[in-house]
Amino acid sequence: MNDLKVLSLFLLVMAAVSCKHEIPVPEEELTPFIPPVLISECDPDSVYFQQEILPLFQSSCAIPGCHDAVSSEDGITLDSFANIMNSNEISPGDLNDGDIYEVITETDPDKIMPPPPNEPLSDAQIDMIAAWILQGANNNSCTSMECDSLNVTFSGTISLLIENKCEGCHNSNNPSAGLSLTNYQQIEAIASSGDLMNSVLGINGAELMPYNGSSLSSCEIAQIEIWINNGAPND
Repeated sequence: MNDLKVLSLFLLVMAAVSCKHEIPVPEEELTPFIPPVLISECDPDSVYFQQEILPLFQSSCAIPGCHDAVSSEDGITLDSFANIMNSNEISPGDLNDGDIYEVITETDPDKIMPPPPNEPLSDAQIDMIAAWILQGANNNSCTSMECDSLNVTFSGTISLLIENKCEGCHNSNNPSAGLSLTNYQQIEAIASSGDLMNSVLGINGAELMPYNGSSLSSCEIAQIEIWINNGAPND
């Protein structure tokens, strides 16, 4: 009889131990952090999330009142790779599965993103996001992406930089802080005043820009400084 009790107790202990290992873990705890895949040589036919896609999301989507960490409109935050992918609105390799591509190509003002009065993404920006999705929506980055600090022009360098990394907030329809940066005159004015360099460096009491911590690379900052030192020409 005593042997039977001992055996029963042993079986109960083993069952308890087995059950302990079967306790489900919340799915979010199983999702590993995925660091950027760093590629030294940039492929001109590839789109890189860290250098090209993230700045678009941060300047046009993750802005105050929309999908930044504070506002998180509709429960969606679009300020990092993890948050963008966790929105479940992008399906790698498929433009039709997920709402992000659909809303940035919408023509209905009640559905398009960014919503009016914000500036919509340009065709080139939409094409870049589409290419990134079709290439697998990877968290990729490369170190040799061309950043020419020798041949700096307004039309070929500065205006494109401002468009992709600043204009989402500082557009003509809904300019953040009342500052629009959509043409040469507006950009030259802030450059000549010193406010542009103060903002991209976060010095002299200016808040570091672009918003959301997507700071410019050292080469991009050098390009702006070179252009300003050359007299900020409309070339």
